[in-house]
Amino acid sequence: MKFKPSIFLILILLSNTIPKEANANSIVCMNSSLGDYCLELFDAIAPVTVSNFLSYVNEEQYNKIIFHRNVSGFILQTGGFTITNDLTLQEIPNKGSIINEFNLSNTRGTIAMAKIGGDPDSASNQWFINLADNTANLDNQNGGFTVFGRVIGDGMQVIDSISNLTTFNFGSVLAQTPTINFTGEEAVNQDNFIFIENAQTLIEDNNTASFQSNYLIAVIDAGDLGVFNSKLKLTQTNSQLLFTLDLSILSQASENKVSQGTYNPSTGILTLPSVKLSKDNILNNVVLQLTDSINFTFTLQSIDGQVY
Repeated sequence: MKFKPSIFLILILLSNTIPKEANANSIVCMNSSLGDYCLELFDAIAPVTVSNFLSYVNEEQYNKIIFHRNVSGFILQTGGFTITNDLTLQEIPNKGSIINEFNLSNTRGTIAMAKIGGDPDSASNQWFINLADNTANLDNQNGGFTVFGRVIGDGMQVIDSISNLTTFNFGSVLAQTPTINFTGEEAVNQDNFIFIENAQTLIEDNNTASFQSNYLIAVIDAGDLGVFNSKLKLTQTNSQLLFTLDLSILSQASENKVSQGTYNPSTGILTLPSVKLSKDNILNNVVLQLTDSINFTFTLQSIDGQVY
């Protein structure tokens, strides 16, 4: 079956619906108790806030934190606390407050900094995900709440599954805490809380494609159609390895970007000469075939000549 160039032309049109400021932004992926999701950060729009957020991520301060506040149809909040095995609530040390950088509206799926009432410049380490369009509320109080990123891909399915959990009042900052497998009649334990187990920044390698946090990351040359910053999410691991192009963060690469793979629109073949798994683990000659042109899903065909 031939795959027409219109497949990637459609991708170009879709990528153009994303604000230019979103291109080449930082990506942070998080593994939670109920599934994985990724965040695109708006580096140029809220540079101080993004830098502050990334400092917590890169120093692993957001590993093993809990979602401590869930307000149905409003926000899901985290960034401030963890729960130990003996159910001790521990506060994540913060680096001090940062300036408010309110520029974008608090629409559904965006992420914003939490802060103290009456103090616009009091955000530190806590942040929240907007579960609904909170523009009328959060854009118009306390100097506006700084939106510095958004949940991408199918991540809101994970976030919604967390927000739909039953919340319990454990007192103080845990007055609206989402729980799992807990009815309130038994003793609570650590497993009843929803954790962010790990937070990791996706870092593009200048020399080769890479695989991080279930994302295949590559600068792909599609011939006359252009060169693209592309991220394909691993969406199936049983029987065949399937990778689905994440349209929400597709962008055209800058002129100085060196391509790390090629896509042939007429055959649907994506070829990656090398894919870095880790510093010492690199796969050579990775070939994928476009097998679903509607969902933009590729099936792994071979690695270094070995067919899968």
